[in-house]
Amino acid sequence: MNYLSLDRCRPILFSGEAQRIRIASQIGSELTGVLYILDEPTTGLHFKDNDNLLNIIQKRTKTGNTLLVIEHNLDVIICAG
Repeated sequence: MNYLSLDRCRPILFSGEAQRIRIASQIGSELTGVLYILDEPTTGLHFKDNDNLLNIIQKRTKTGNTLLVIEHNLDVIICAG
């Protein structure tokens, strides 16, 4: 998302852009022992972004976090374990 400038207003972001910002701000940290609840996090995301999200979710669980994900995307459901 390096094409976005910091002075760009949130209301003019596309839904996928806004979704990526929300996800990054919540699960992009290095916190441990956190319960994350994600309600359909892939909504509005490009399929490549879905792959990135799945990688981040796996990393968060490997570092001692718990993720509860509500999702209809079959790739995300299969990834759960």
